[in-house]
Amino acid sequence: MNRGITVVITTYNLADMIGKCLEELLCQTFEDFDVLVVDDCSEDSTCSVVKAYEKKFGNRLTVIFCESNNGTPGMVRNIALNSGLISGKYILLLDGDDDIEVNMLERLYNAACAQNSDVVCCGYDRVIASTGSVCSVEMNKFYVKSITPECNTEYIALVNGALWNKLIRTECVKDIHFAPIKIGEDACFQLELFEKAKKIVFIDDILIHYNVYEKSLISNVDIDEVVKLSEKLRDIYAGCGSETYRSAIILSAFIHVGISACVRVYQSKRSNVNSHIAWTKKYLDDNFPKWFKSDCLRMRFLRKLGVKGLAIKTCTFLYRTKMFKLFLVMYTFMINKLGIDIKW
Repeated sequence: MNRGITVVITTYNLADMIGKCLEELLCQTFEDFDVLVVDDCSEDSTCSVVKAYEKKFGNRLTVIFCESNNGTPGMVRNIALNSGLISGKYILLLDGDDDIEVNMLERLYNAACAQNSDVVCCGYDRVIASTGSVCSVEMNKFYVKSITPECNTEYIALVNGALWNKLIRTECVKDIHFAPIKIGEDACFQLELFEKAKKIVFIDDILIHYNVYEKSLISNVDIDEVVKLSEKLRDIYAGCGSETYRSAIILSAFIHVGISACVRVYQSKRSNVNSHIAWTKKYLDDNFPKWFKSDCLRMRFLRKLGVKGLAIKTCTFLYRTKMFKLFLVMYTFMINKLGIDIKW
């Protein structure tokens, strides 16, 4: 039976959280959906918790239990995409440990149908799980209301890199798969998706609450994974035919590899940050010639982004003058001492 939405949930050792996620789906005001759970060989009682919901959902819940661990959420999502079990016109890729509003599916689906959109993005907030306090609100007031191949394409690099706040037309992901990388896999998937999408729309409603746990507040990054991410972004850029979109990919690479990954490397103190900055600069120069002159990195575009645009432009200058470590020091001070955090 074809549904309006298929909700895909990947789980691994989420016994204490997946029940709440499934309960919130049962309470949705929108009913024309089914759920596909793919468990990545959990070692706790996640599987038992999920099985207990099969009767509550009836024929709307399908579960795949992996016999061995796949290593990354992206690889588990590929299992879902390749399963032949996605019946929805649209797909929503959720994590099993986040909280959703009771009308999330209804709002996203109605917006998609009303505007004939391939992707609908909603707002979200980041919540400290231990206290319930909101540490930031994101994507609820995006720079533009919609993106099409003809209009506002440069803004795709500013869309948050996670997929759980986006309803996606299933047809658009038919030939896209997650890369075997551990950081930035959602962002890379999203860039390939947006290139195929004919229309992306944004609604201001905060419909999902991203739980931030103490362990996720600690920056930890494997340099090899940064290299894999950079190579994937390079390949996406090389395979893109639109000059405007290529410029947006350069901005995305600069944000994810040039800024965000460097921040995590610096904060983890696991590698020589000076060597990593030099490697990053060479990566940008070699793969995106004159990247700093790209339309999306010029001030006439960045000024539209306010403080974030100014920060990005400052970072390009510091890279070119070999002073980027100064930004890392100041940015880390802002986070640790002032509680100010610009989400890249």
